[in-house]
Amino acid sequence: MKRTDLTMGAKVLYAFLRDSAGNKDHCWPGQRYLAASLKQTVRSVQNHLRRLKELGLIAIRKRPWRGNIYYILDPQTAAPDSSSSPDLVKTRIPVSSPVPAAPATKSLAKAPAMAKPSTSYNRQAAEAAFQRLWEAYPRSEARKPALRHWHRLSRSGAAPALEFLLERIQVHRDRNPKWQRGYAPYLYTWLKDRRWEDPLPLEAARASEAQTKPVLLQKEKPAPAPILQLPAEAAHRLREALALWKCTLTDAESAMVKALWNILYIKNRLPSAETIRNAVRMHERFSKWLNGLFFNELHCFS
Repeated sequence: MKRTDLTMGAKVLYAFLRDSAGNKDHCWPGQRYLAASLKQTVRSVQNHLRRLKELGLIAIRKRPWRGNIYYILDPQTAAPDSSSSPDLVKTRIPVSSPVPAAPATKSLAKAPAMAKPSTSYNRQAAEAAFQRLWEAYPRSEARKPALRHWHRLSRSGAAPALEFLLERIQVHRDRNPKWQRGYAPYLYTWLKDRRWEDPLPLEAARASEAQTKPVLLQKEKPAPAPILQLPAEAAHRLREALALWKCTLTDAESAMVKALWNILYIKNRLPSAETIRNAVRMHERFSKWLNGLFFNELHCFS
């Protein structure tokens, strides 16, 4: 294209649109796709599209909630200084007309082919299928955007089989804890994000994982400490002291008393009966008095 009123980026974009259209006179690539294919920013692509439209090289038909359709005009009939072009194209490139070669760029060589819309689209059949889908879905909100996106999927041939979607909805209703608690996403979100491809919650996997986890060994309770057996004489004198004191000991107090009493017996420091009688009047607990006596005698041991 030998034109001085176009930048190189606009020429490359025009050639790419013609290449995408193929044997047709229109194509519908997204602006992000164009920017990624041509290694440009989205803003640059928008500027180039605006310039091509002003020069009458393309016509743009905008579609709400869908991508734009770009009609390729004949560059020989386009006025270089035209400021605007009609939304619908009257003069288009004949199918038999040769397509000018696009500049050799890496992005053009690696650009994937555009998906073609489905030619067997039936709007009434799509609405009937959506009605069944809507009745089976557990959340009845945001119907209009869901219906629009369903038409888009059906028109492009990207919608899965209806029976498959109904089966996936039923499985999620039966086995998805979030859905059962009322946290199912909007149908529009479920369709837009292709949530039918999501795996089911890993309840069974978690159960099997829990079964395969090594069972934690229960800590064995330590064996009870052997009960201290006092010598006969020490045991007799202890029984006499407890009889004078007239008190009952807990298991912990009994073990401590026997241990202290045994040490005092070995050191020949057991208290006399008179000392015990005097202590009964001054102390309430035998174990507390014996503990104090033991530490007092401890100084004598050292």
